[in-house]
Amino acid sequence: PTNVINGEIYRVQIRQDGTGGRAVQWGNKDTFTGLNASINTGMGGVIILYVHSGTFDWSKLRADAGRKSYIQIEGFANNVNNFDGMKVSSYDESAGTITLEGANWDFIDENTVAGISISIESQFYFTDEMNDNWIGQFPYGVTMFQFYSTTDGASALLGKVGVYSNTSHQRAKIRFEEELTDDFINGSDDGLLNWREANEKGSTTYSSSDVDENHPGILRQRLNNGETGNVRTQTSLGLDALIVSNMRVGISGIVKPITNAFTTVNVKYYFGYTDHAQWNSTKDGFYFEIAADGAGKGRVFCVGEDNNVRTVYDTGIDLTEDDWFVLHIGKPAHSGTIHFAINDIIVHEMEQSVIGMGANITPAFGSTYAYQATPLPNNKDWFVDAFALKYRMSQDRI
Repeated sequence: PTNVINGEIYRVQIRQDGTGGRAVQWGNKDTFTGLNASINTGMGGVIILYVHSGTFDWSKLRADAGRKSYIQIEGFANNVNNFDGMKVSSYDESAGTITLEGANWDFIDENTVAGISISIESQFYFTDEMNDNWIGQFPYGVTMFQFYSTTDGASALLGKVGVYSNTSHQRAKIRFEEELTDDFINGSDDGLLNWREANEKGSTTYSSSDVDENHPGILRQRLNNGETGNVRTQTSLGLDALIVSNMRVGISGIVKPITNAFTTVNVKYYFGYTDHAQWNSTKDGFYFEIAADGAGKGRVFCVGEDNNVRTVYDTGIDLTEDDWFVLHIGKPAHSGTIHFAINDIIVHEMEQSVIGMGANITPAFGSTYAYQATPLPNNKDWFVDAFALKYRMSQDRI
């Protein structure tokens, strides 16, 4: 909205067309290509991007509170520097520098490279006070928002005040929203959700290690020291939990790879959705796959599977040992991409066409070791501190 007066109350109406199911997104996206740029780690671990030459519109960047821009950088030779979803902390046009909010993963400094692409995405014009992002999906349905200006008419707090529809419902329409959470505080690896386990030469147990006021309950998944052959752990909600073809679903977890978690190659950790009791036998699903590099870091891959056809995206991001990370995967109900995020930073957007939409899948997490003539030299552990699943049925039912 333009010409908004600070402190006045306004209403915004979002109306679906005759098809319905349209997504709504606030903000804008601008892409600049052919830049000469370099990147390195500054003092205190912050990330500094230098734009040396090329056509770049600095006015598109936002760094003020509540309106920071996301940027995506592509074109560096070392793909660990191809960041997606990094937040802009500050920028200096005269110096040609953009300071990004540091993340928990490492990257390699890179000297000036030609042909760099930078995309700027600003989606912080509105903050939904009710933390409710659902938009009415019926054809011609109306969602009403109320907001008032908070900063010189430039930003607003947004609250949903109603969803309406003028369609004639000729059959029963049941739509509901459910959220399941577990923080493993009951001292059992069953948790509050009565998890199912499929471990072989590994174990899942309740752990008192690292329990404190911020992490009141923790599961430890372990691949056992000295084991050979098929070594794995898996904790899931049951193989037939969900069919996600017409559902909006989000899964989140707080995890921590422990010392030695990444010091042996062929060790992998998983978080997401699968159709099988063994991660390495997944035919349908979509999930994070974190592969140990043998030197103390774990490369993050985003994977989609459709009847044994794997679509794998290398994020270029390496997780570190002994640090907590929040993993999140969100899928919209119909169209739109699946979002993979680490610590609230979107690291990949995946097309829904690459996952088995009609398969029975379950939320799960676990680990595997692909034995290659070398027994595991030590235990491979990671902690799972909390889990959350939110889903909304989005189909007509009789």
